[in-house]
Amino acid sequence: MNTDRMKQRIERFVDGVRSLGNWGLLCVDTTVLGTSTILISFLDEDGFRTDHVGRLWSRINLKSTGIEVDVEGRDNLDPESPYVIMVNHSSLLDIFVIYDALPRQIRWVMKSELRKVPIFGFACEKMGHVYVERGSGESARESMRNAARKVAAGASVVFFPEGTRNNGVDLLPFKKGGFRLAIQAEVPIVPVVIHGTSDLMPSGDWVCKKGRIKVNILKPISTKGMTFDHLPDLMAETREVMEGELKGKCVDE
Repeated sequence: MNTDRMKQRIERFVDGVRSLGNWGLLCVDTTVLGTSTILISFLDEDGFRTDHVGRLWSRINLKSTGIEVDVEGRDNLDPESPYVIMVNHSSLLDIFVIYDALPRQIRWVMKSELRKVPIFGFACEKMGHVYVERGSGESARESMRNAARKVAAGASVVFFPEGTRNNGVDLLPFKKGGFRLAIQAEVPIVPVVIHGTSDLMPSGDWVCKKGRIKVNILKPISTKGMTFDHLPDLMAETREVMEGELKGKCVDE
């Protein structure tokens, strides 16, 4: 066995031992903070305090993994404006990173299957996050109307427009739901690009490495005056700027 391969195996072993501890901490802090969120939610109708709990949860877990987050573009966000935020998705770490990167209250749009996760699922519902049914049935449409009501009330909603995790390099095809919501609510779309989470914890892996992650908050894309006829163009424009940022092209100038 050559020296480089031996070094890689040792690093993997060390990262694995540390990751076991991190997963244990995640189970504990999710249970404790999730339960706290449920209790706080009965006295916190606007979700302000529960949002702080979510941010604390993310920072504890980023700190425990030894991950630091560098953010560019926070000045692109108007603190008084709600947004539909579109984020690329290649790792479980992305949720922690977005909480840490965005300086505002956010609501996640989540797969309905996550509602079944003990404590976590109910806590997220009490925090005001939106569970979306897949497909084109009435339950799916109602879940999107629920999201639209939250945006109209001033909350920014976060989507992973790919619908699932990618390979860390190429964006998957975008789903239409979040773009329809932005047009319906007449709020801007903010593309956000995360660099590096798949290098530290690839999709399907349970071992997490230490490192730095970069987040770029790009300029908002207006939906003012748009109808659903503009949907393909809006999706194409959003994808173009996100791909440009991923590939290092200066498209957001």
